[in-house]
Formats: sequence, structure tokens, C-alpha cells
Amino acid sequence: MKKIIYSIWAVALLIASCAPIEQHESLGDILSPSDIKAEVYGITPGSNQIVMENKTPGVAVYWNYIVGASTRQSDTILLPFLGQQIIKLTVLCAGGSVTKEFPITIEEINHPLDPMWNLLTGGGQGKTWVWATGNTHPNWGGRPAMFGNGATTDYYPEWWLLFEEDLNDWGVLYDEMTFDLKGGANFTLVQKGVDGTAAPVTRKDQFILDVSKRTIKTVSRTPFLHDEDFIPDGAVYFIPPGMLTEDELTLVYTYNGEENYIWKFKRKGHEYSSTN
Repeated sequence: MKKIIYSIWAVALLIASCAPIEQHESLGDILSPSDIKAEVYGITPGSNQIVMENKTPGVAVYWNYIVGASTRQSDTILLPFLGQQIIKLTVLCAGGSVTKEFPITIEEINHPLDPMWNLLTGGGQGKTWVWATGNTHPNWGGRPAMFGNGATTDYYPEWWLLFEEDLNDWGVLYDEMTFDLKGGANFTLVQKGVDGTAAPVTRKDQFILDVSKRTIKTVSRTPFLHDEDFIPDGAVYFIPPGMLTEDELTLVYTYNGEENYIWKFKRKGHEYSSTN
């Protein structure tokens, strides 16, 4: 997040130094939301394909459209969920910066989304993921390792292996996480404690999925069933190609460019065959 803020101010300084100051005289010394002239609208009424157009002259822009960001003066994006959403436009010029909100109502998903959205969320209606108990690998001696680490080329735990009893000792084996797109990119974690016998604790959050980079994170750092202290706030997890399917999900975090930490999940209710 700091990098984004620094980048925005770098653009602001560039404008202040390069653009003629008289270009901004009509805006005054300090911008206000009423000075921002822009439009946000569906390509057709209620569409999930959204056009964002800045019409304020002499400014740099930063669009925050919930699942991503853009610095283009005009851009067209896809949003993956229904209902009223808020797109934020921050403009920067010699007079400073200011943010204005633009509500948009999405009534139909009439432009197809990347398959990752549907696989992760069950078509938007919600999909619950649990630890991939029953999933085995030749290097695990016939046992399911669901968390651990390995080389930066590994997408299965290879060095440090955590099995069912280890995750249960940590009180996370029976936890569940659900992704849905009901009015937003929603993430729900249900924690059940050791042996799954504790009173369930539910934590609500939002998630950000970047399909172009195959990365995912939660907005408020709610864990994907298990967290590690060395993972910084705002860190993103990688979804390796072919490792998000109808029934399986693998998340990878690369630590210091030296090792991968790997989480193995399955769709709740999915059972592996004996030949897996």
C-alpha cells in the first residue's frame, strides 16, 4: 500500500513541476470534490462492464474500482458482482489531491468474467474451502501434507510438512473459508478450534483477486485458515496455474525470494479417490 501512495505522490510532484501552473488556476489552490468532472457508467444500463472517464483537465488520476486500480484518464473494466458499488477517483495536480466517490449499480453479469472468479466462488453464489485432507503426494509417504514449505519452484510442501495432527494442534484443521460475490468480493472465515469442538467464531472480510497476476489477498489480513507472523500486511498469495479447479485450491507465498510456503485446500465435501 505504501508503494501505491508513494507512486501517487510521485505523479503529483511530476505534474507540479512539469505542467504550467496557470493550467490549474480555475481549480484554485486546493481542490474540492465539486471540482472533479468525471463519469462512471455501464456500457449498457446495469452492465458489469464499466466505463470510467475523467473530464477534469490538467490532472493525474487514480481510479480505485474495488478489485483493482487504474491510472488511465479513461478506462473500461469488469466488475464481478451485482448490486450498488462505489468507484473512487483520486485526482492530483498542482493544487493538491482529492477523492470523489461514484456509485454504480450492477444489475446483470452480461460480460463474461475470467474463469478464476467462478472457480473460486462457485459462480459467485459462494464456495467453501477446507484443508485438503486425503490429498497425497509421492514424497509424503502416503500421508496428506496440507501446509509447509519448499523451494521457490515447489507448489507442494517438500521440506517442512504439516499433517492433520499438526494442524489440529494449532486449532485450525476444522476451520472453513468461503468466497462469494454477493454484492462484493466477500471472504468469510469460520474458526472451530481444536477437534472442531469450540464455539464457532466467524470473521468477515473482503478479498482482492488479480486474475492477470494470479494473486489474491484479504483486505484486513484475515488468514486463509492459517497465517504466519513473518508474512507482512498487504502481502499477496500466488495461485499457480492449474491449481485452482472445481475441487482444489493451492496458495503460495514466496518468502524473501528463497522459499515457498504452500497451503493446500479442497472444496468442502470433496473426497479423494484411493488412487489419488
